[in-house]
Amino acid sequence: MCSVPVDASHDEARNLVGQRVADATGRAEDDAEVDRVARGLLYLLGFQGELHDVDPTRARDDAFRSARALFGYVAQKQPLVLVLSDLHWTDELVLDLVERLLEWLRTRPFVLVATARPELRERWQPSPGRHDLTVLNLDPLGADDVASLVRELLGADSTPDVVALLHERSGGNPFFVEELAALIREAGPEAALQSGQLPATLQGLVAARLDALDVPERNVLEDCAIVGSAGSIESVRALTAARGDPIDTRVALDRLANRELVDLAGGEFRFPSDLVRQVAYATLTKGERARRHALLGKLLADRLGNDTSPAALERVAHHYGTAAELVAELGQVTGMPDDLNEQALLVLEQAGDRARSAETWRTAARLYEQALTVRATDVPIETRWRLLLGRGRALAESRHLPAAREDIEEVLETATDNPRTMAQALTVLADIEQMEGHHDQSLATFDRAIAMWRELGDEHGVGEALRGRGITAMFLGDLDGADVQISEALDAFRRIGDRRGEAWALQNLATISFFRGDTGPAEQRLAAAGEMFRDLGDWGGLNWSFAILGWVRFMQGRLDDAEEIAREQLPESESSGNRWVSGILSVLLGNVTLWSGRPVAALEHARDAVARFSEIGDRWGETQGRVVLVRSLAAAGRIDDALAELDDGADDRPDNALITANGVRSLVRAQVLVHIGSREALPAALHIGANIEGSMGTELGMMLGMASLQAGRIDEGIAELESAREAVADPDAGPGAATRTALALAYVAAARTAEARAFADAGIETGTYLDRQGCALAGAFARLQAGETQEAVAALDHALAIVDETEARLDQAIVRLARARAFTALGRPDAEEAEADSAAALAALGHDLWGWDRLFSLATQV
Repeated sequence: MCSVPVDASHDEARNLVGQRVADATGRAEDDAEVDRVARGLLYLLGFQGELHDVDPTRARDDAFRSARALFGYVAQKQPLVLVLSDLHWTDELVLDLVERLLEWLRTRPFVLVATARPELRERWQPSPGRHDLTVLNLDPLGADDVASLVRELLGADSTPDVVALLHERSGGNPFFVEELAALIREAGPEAALQSGQLPATLQGLVAARLDALDVPERNVLEDCAIVGSAGSIESVRALTAARGDPIDTRVALDRLANRELVDLAGGEFRFPSDLVRQVAYATLTKGERARRHALLGKLLADRLGNDTSPAALERVAHHYGTAAELVAELGQVTGMPDDLNEQALLVLEQAGDRARSAETWRTAARLYEQALTVRATDVPIETRWRLLLGRGRALAESRHLPAAREDIEEVLETATDNPRTMAQALTVLADIEQMEGHHDQSLATFDRAIAMWRELGDEHGVGEALRGRGITAMFLGDLDGADVQISEALDAFRRIGDRRGEAWALQNLATISFFRGDTGPAEQRLAAAGEMFRDLGDWGGLNWSFAILGWVRFMQGRLDDAEEIAREQLPESESSGNRWVSGILSVLLGNVTLWSGRPVAALEHARDAVARFSEIGDRWGETQGRVVLVRSLAAAGRIDDALAELDDGADDRPDNALITANGVRSLVRAQVLVHIGSREALPAALHIGANIEGSMGTELGMMLGMASLQAGRIDEGIAELESAREAVADPDAGPGAATRTALALAYVAAARTAEARAFADAGIETGTYLDRQGCALAGAFARLQAGETQEAVAALDHALAIVDETEARLDQAIVRLARARAFTALGRPDAEEAEADSAAALAALGHDLWGWDRLFSLATQV
């Protein structure tokens, strides 16, 4: 699509890609979006220098984002058809990209056509979704179809006898027909028929075709098989020349292309079928394979220059590693370099390090594994430690935690006299313990690592370990401790000029401010971090910052802004493969839709979030999704389902601090019980742990206050609510708006009419639907108490209008109950009708809203 030649220079490629992206987007070449998409595509095409200042994971993420953007822009202008052949040969990354393309472009005129063998189903099938999916199983060709294909391939030589023979021998396999036809073209139909020795298998057929090749052509084809299923012609030419064959490589390749044994395009070759490559490779003895792999590995290593990209190093590592494995299997191979194993070990470690830096964890683990099996002589123990640390980190990030722990524990047992290696191992072990949910152990291990890094005077090691410890403390709810540790890490990063570390530390500190409910500092820190991420071109980091900003907007009560940010950033995180950010954005969308009065829509987002976090094994995120799920079920009127979900999602293991020590599940249960006015609300609120801080501490105060009001303990309830309001950072937004609404209702229950009216009128147009609904009810009862009958009725009608525009059946019943109690107190002629309306709503819920009934009865006392 970008039409960049294989041998294009960086500048030539940049110009071509920039022009193509500008054409696709309809923007100027110097436009910021064109530059961002072009840089990501260039990185994807192998020009690693484009994003050299960006964390490798973020660079890879932005490259995928750029591919998605380019496809999307093209599909906006015209129908787009993407064809992928032989999908069964591809790796998991491409299959994941296919899944994402189906999701990203489902609303565009886009068709993806892919071919694959049936065995692909054993490891992947396209997931059902909001896109159309058609799977065609191709049966063997019938006799008539084989005849048509043979006539197309052989022309006048397609006699009835030839057609019959090819149909019988191929069994209707079109590829087999093509290969048989190619052999007949080369040998002649009479010879093929008279000999009666056409091969009975595809492998035999391909081998027969290769046997008919001239020696130079066969040698070049074997060199191609050593290079791989596809590769550069220059690599084949260099390998042939290094072996001393006086062959014109290009002429031989052209002849092979004429025989349809390879495809040529630009400066590259490709086997039309991997079967051809497998047969050509298998004809070489293992000793000859080892010699050619070692030779090609050296040639590629000599040509690396400054190109230390993961792909380039992996190519060198593959050939050296394969040669070393073959020599180990055979015992001895003549003509091999004496230092083969040492060279293989060196390059495998380098490739593993680059894969680790790029956070391609499965590749890194494979390369380190291969390096650990190389039988190099006199391998220093420090080398084994490095390889074990690398493999342990890669396995941990891939969530293979028992195997990761084994590697790190071996290092810790054998490296006791090497403080730097011990500090590295302890830092990795602390991360593993955090992933395992052993948070207290993780903190202790981080402490040991930090002490060692300090003794070594390594500021970067100190900063990374402090930041890791701070994140663990943050998720445990120790916000003060997390703030101190991450602030110290920030200072360390600033001292050594690590801007990326500085940006991430600022973002972590912004998250702490958010957890505390302090949106001002959170917004300032996010702005600073976002500016650094932009300067670095780190769009993945910027995506994280926007995700947190969405939460800040939500807490500020700016629900529309929060929803807009979440919907903009969710495709960004999905295109980059950042599943954690995608999950937290799904939680945000669930909260926004819930508190906008759309609990049915919120259920979908909540279940999506739970599934995302469950898939990656993140229990903290799964808990956040379940909170939204439970509250949405309750608001939608499915109260019994909400309470059952709380029990089904329970996890009382001692290490689950988020649910036990911080009392999230208990807090949510109390919230649901208060929402339905249950007699059990106050006991449930009183049994919540007292070590909750930030916005959750405000929630606890509100729950205690409202539960006390519903139980008739008015003074206690007001005291709790006033205390909670004093703790909020912004009295007019987020938790501040919620406490104002709760106090307005509390003051009418205490007959403090003027105060209730002032609070209610101040909040009638702001906050969530619950805030506006609650203020309308409080204002109505304040006016009832003041004898302003018409104004009270109008306010009740307004509350009903607010709630009836939502999907919140529970709150519709609450408002109808309030209206019935008020109309009865006023002696209105339509009071009986209001009572019947309320009774019907309560019957549909299956709950009597006992606590709300008490509160509204108190509020009607003049």
